[in-house]
Amino acid sequence: MTRIAIVGNSHVAALKMGWDVIEKDYPHLDIVFFASVGKAAQDRQMKGKIYGFLTPKPSPHEIIFGNHSERSINLAEFDHVLRVAERRKESLLSVVLENTVVDGWPKDGRDHHMSRSAFEALVDHTAKKQLISPDWRNWSTPKVTSCPAPYPDERCVNHARPARIARWRVLAKRPDEMLWLREMYIEKHRAWNAKYNIDLLMQPEETLAKNGLTKKSYSEGSFRMDANKMETSEEHIHMNGEFGIVMLKKYFTQIDCATAKQRNVTMTKQQTRMATR
Repeated sequence: MTRIAIVGNSHVAALKMGWDVIEKDYPHLDIVFFASVGKAAQDRQMKGKIYGFLTPKPSPHEIIFGNHSERSINLAEFDHVLRVAERRKESLLSVVLENTVVDGWPKDGRDHHMSRSAFEALVDHTAKKQLISPDWRNWSTPKVTSCPAPYPDERCVNHARPARIARWRVLAKRPDEMLWLREMYIEKHRAWNAKYNIDLLMQPEETLAKNGLTKKSYSEGSFRMDANKMETSEEHIHMNGEFGIVMLKKYFTQIDCATAKQRNVTMTKQQTRMATR
């Protein structure tokens, strides 16, 4: 039996929903989900390999969801840990690409210019900033894998809200440049993580639309945690159980734990509702 801890924020919901559908296909895996959201998520701490809310008494705003009911989790008891979902710093570079053309790309009305070497150095600096905190680095066991947050739903380009994904709307206007940036960014981000013995789980290509954002089919019917309950979430940021299935299958293959009977799985709306009860 291989033990896996999946920890993180509200994006864990998609993976949990997916796991509820495919769990029976992986009897050799024991997966524990431990996540929190909002201000509460910022209060989690690490002591040794004990992770969670480590204060003697719970605070009023603590939110915990998953299938682990305790306030903390001992990660030393697991073979693998998947951290979901680290913020994607690459979107910060939209500020540069909106008004600056990098060598080799058409000016397209932009007023400023930057050399490719200077832009690459900026990308490298940004990728380094996305490294998870030092408490998670250089573990020999369990093996730590970092999973960035999913790219927003492709439909976000047609909506003014939420404001926090405005940067992605800027990048999606020039998908060729965004995909070029993404390839460079992932390469550098992977290299920085490798220095600290951290693997990366990247979003599979099959989930991405032509503009580089997530296909709407993986966001429709999505859920997020709010005030200790699951609620529908059509704000183009959170993903659904189908997305969770795709991500989990890629992760299992990546950590060499995919040995199990395989079958085609399509999550029906009824299964989605049952998975969130």
